Amino acid sequence: EIVYGGARIGLMGVVADMALEKGIPVHGIMPTILKEKEAAHTGLTSFTETRGMHERKVAMYQKSDVFIVLPGGFGTLDELFEVITWRQLGIHQKDIYLFNAEGYFQGLIDQIKLMSERGLVSQASAEIPKPVMDVNDFVRQLK
Repeated sequence: EIVYGGARIGLMGVVADMALEKGIPVHGIMPTILKEKEAAHTGLTSFTETRGMHERKVAMYQKSDVFIVLPGGFGTLDELFEVITWRQLGIHQKDIYLFNAEGYFQGLIDQIKLMSERGLVSQASAEIPKPVMDVNDFVRQLK
């Protein structure tokens, strides 16, 4: 199953449509403020509307077994760092993967390495987000 932000646009909108075509359940979670601004996907298996962004992230976290972060913007990074921080604090032990397609996240991966080298982040914390280059790499790491 897929849990995501609930929009019909963008990369995740495409992933949602492809999954639905294959019969895979897709659950969208979107705060009211984004529902009013974005194009909410109306064909999902389920759609949850939340009061705000934090409530959305908590709901997405609760429904997820693993996090796969695709290339995105500030909202994607906000969600990424929230689940990394929660993992660092021991709130969860769920795996977090960065889909580093065409080197999209390489700058971030390098920054996290630098933070660790400078003693600002432990080596263990720096290894929380696991870069994957393609779907086959991701499947190998899941095993």
